[in-house]
Amino acid sequence: MCALQSSQNHHAAAAAPPGSLRQLAPENTYTLKEPLICTAENQAKEPANGSTIVRKNRPTTYRDLPLEIIQQVADYLPFYLIGDLSTVDRRTYHVLREQRLRYLCYARALRLGERTFDLASVLQLLAEIERIRINPALRAEPLRTLGWLILDLPDAQKPTAFSLIFEAADRMPQKQRLQIQRKMIELISDCPAPQQLKMYNFAYAIAERRGREQDNTWAELASLLECLPIDPSQFESEYRVFLNRLPNLSVAGQADLIIKLAELLSRLYWSVNKTKAAEYYEILQQWAQRLPPSHQGAPIGALAETIWVVPESQRPGYFSNIRSMTLSLPNHQLGSALRNLPCALKYLPSALHAYEFSLLETTIQRVEPSQRSMAAFGLLLSAAMLRDTLPLKHIWQLALRLLDGGDETDIVDVLEAAKDMCLMLGLSSEQKRDVKIEIMAFVERNKLTQNTQTFLLTYIAE
Repeated sequence: MCALQSSQNHHAAAAAPPGSLRQLAPENTYTLKEPLICTAENQAKEPANGSTIVRKNRPTTYRDLPLEIIQQVADYLPFYLIGDLSTVDRRTYHVLREQRLRYLCYARALRLGERTFDLASVLQLLAEIERIRINPALRAEPLRTLGWLILDLPDAQKPTAFSLIFEAADRMPQKQRLQIQRKMIELISDCPAPQQLKMYNFAYAIAERRGREQDNTWAELASLLECLPIDPSQFESEYRVFLNRLPNLSVAGQADLIIKLAELLSRLYWSVNKTKAAEYYEILQQWAQRLPPSHQGAPIGALAETIWVVPESQRPGYFSNIRSMTLSLPNHQLGSALRNLPCALKYLPSALHAYEFSLLETTIQRVEPSQRSMAAFGLLLSAAMLRDTLPLKHIWQLALRLLDGGDETDIVDVLEAAKDMCLMLGLSSEQKRDVKIEIMAFVERNKLTQNTQTFLLTYIAE
């Protein structure tokens, strides 16, 4: 649709206003050299409003396009082509000002990372990014890049830079805001201990501004409790505060926070109080039961993984609860639940293993293709853990049949993960032979590329 001829580009480069992106674009980039024109193949048509008539065989050139179309074209162009498009003529130079400014800021952030810089440099670049006002979503890429550079600042300047960038992200549309803020919260654990609490407290204060129905960062903040320099009593106090926030969150927010709080139960168990850990487990399971089935999968998986924190005598009852929830899950939630649920049988009396596994087995074929590698790995993990009480060959067969006809990378990833977890160690010669038989059966059932076949044959030969 655009007539961006090479001669036009050359002229635009020479006449481009100061700060043109042309000088910043990478050398190995695409260039808009070929003229792209649209010809009207049909009979001449006259618009109802009597405006310009496009006659047969008259080319529609770049200069005929409305400004809003040019902006839409720019939305789909890679960063490094914005300079070429925006400097075609004065008209596009002005209409694409913010897209060009986005790339300039992004390029400056990249250059900052290539040399020693300080807080003053961050402030200057933030001021430039804030000049993008009409479409704040365009600030996302330069802000995201700048956020990663916090770790390269002098330690004393890290908290200030964090707060400035984090708050700048807070002024963006929700989708981009959450993406940037969640990534920045993850960076806190990589900072020195004296700075961690300052950053945590600032992000916490920002999160408190959000309303109930707004997506939030509470789950990411809760995950930091594992690394913050706080004593056991402070840990439990903060944990309880997060737990008490559950009633005020949206359904999605509740599900995310339940997962993180379940993951922290092991820290409570070992560092704080075993009885408290069991009490909090019960509360989390009750909250998971209140979630709609469309959000229960991952919380069930997290609770299954930490069921060992409750006393042995209570585990069968808790397991029965999450197993019943699993049987009622919609298909798209099963993968994240079955990743951990079969392995949780390890913490139950061996007499219950066969019965409980038979109930879970009824759900396996309902797992959606996109989640089958997750469920398959959970089965292989349980096969190794329960090899003395459940038929290992049968479980391997179930796992590999889940992957029939799927993406070949799934079988490779699952078996690589099994190898990394040393799942073959401790198996008897007969059990190892059973595993090899099932892998060979998988090869015979599926039309695989030569590379995948070679990988599987090498796998069973090791």
